Amino acid sequence: MSARAATLGWIVGLTLGALALTAHAEPLTLADALARAHASHPDLRAAAHQVDAAEQDRAALRSRLLPSLDAEASVLVWDEEQTLSLGGGGGGGPANLPPPTTPYEEIVAQVAQALGGDTTVRDQVTGSVAVTLTQPLTPIVGILAASEVADRDIEALRAQRVAAARRIELQVVEAYFRVRQAEAVAQTAEAGVRALEARAATAAAYEQAGLFGRNDVLKVQVAVLAARQSELAARHDLARARAALALAMGVEGPIDAPLATEAPAWAGPPDDDAAAALGRRAEVRAARARVEQAQRGVKVRRTAYIPDVSLLANYTRTEGSSLQQPDAFYAGAALRWNLFQWGGTARRVDQAEALARAAAEGEARLEQSVAFEVAQARLALDTAHQALEVAQAAVEQATEAARLERARFDTQQATSTDVLDAEVALTQAQRRLDTARFDRVIALARLRWASGLPLQENRG
Repeated sequence: MSARAATLGWIVGLTLGALALTAHAEPLTLADALARAHASHPDLRAAAHQVDAAEQDRAALRSRLLPSLDAEASVLVWDEEQTLSLGGGGGGGPANLPPPTTPYEEIVAQVAQALGGDTTVRDQVTGSVAVTLTQPLTPIVGILAASEVADRDIEALRAQRVAAARRIELQVVEAYFRVRQAEAVAQTAEAGVRALEARAATAAAYEQAGLFGRNDVLKVQVAVLAARQSELAARHDLARARAALALAMGVEGPIDAPLATEAPAWAGPPDDDAAAALGRRAEVRAARARVEQAQRGVKVRRTAYIPDVSLLANYTRTEGSSLQQPDAFYAGAALRWNLFQWGGTARRVDQAEALARAAAEGEARLEQSVAFEVAQARLALDTAHQALEVAQAAVEQATEAARLERARFDTQQATSTDVLDAEVALTQAQRRLDTARFDRVIALARLRWASGLPLQENRG
């Protein structure tokens, strides 16, 4: 048993030594932890990228309101050039005509001479370049409707980013005070070990003096080992809580720096109703933006009934073909209208309307959830407050009971077991008080979060 006790003491010593190395580090305040989470959490960076992507998509959509300029070019290599001959190939060309006697006959003879040979109408290599300017007219209605949908999408994504930031803030706050809670429990466990070790030393001295039996000494030593095991468990919980804090902050590795001991400067629980909480919750704003987005999506689908009318202007340069003019230009309007699609457009409109109704139902459900969260958080805070009062009273009573048992033991009216039980009960009561203190702080944070109030500073 002595070897086991030495091993436990060695492990506790190493743990305390590691904690002592970080004692000189700058304390990490709750504000610092929240700031680091905002700066480094991957979820918040991903949410920012989503907002940026949506804004770029909206900008690309709005660019379709302006004229577009398209260019096309081609180079074609044929198997051979294409020629045209008007000489007939039978010797009936200009050589069989009588000599010209008048200027008019001279001109005719020259034309006949020119047409009598082979004429190239298409080179073996041809090329063309065309530039078309298009200005949409009726599609502008659909583009503007789609732009409104993109606006609501960006609004929802921004609200979702705020909601994600608030969820991370709550996780950081809870993890931060869980660390402080674990620290307090570990300190209480350590104090309990020291008290029992002192009791064990006294019991050993009494045994040598013949006042204690061996059984009394063994009871105290067993209690010391049990307290050391509890201390080791508390240190393990502390290490795990520090790792959870790092995870909540979005940083690598456990948080080794000591935490500041100041109390949060939050106001008490808000006394407003759930409607006020709905107005402050970013999740509700995101849901309402999604409803508006879905409603505008119906308008986008209905624009498919409108004919597509655009203005066109085209310039084409052609090389290598005498059958086409080298430079050609036209301007006008183009219309395209899908008159019949077997009800496909109507079905897509019905689909958009169903999605809008589904978004509205989701918003209503979210509002119910928020009201439930506020009610539950308020109940949890009341329970935590009552538990804290009970724990404080229990510590007071356990302290007095331990004092009385020690006094009775000094007058030989109580046994060493009575004193030992009282001291163990005092340590347990103190641990419950440590837990209740931080449970109440966390319950207050959850109520403020559910009510849409900030956790970084006192604004309420």
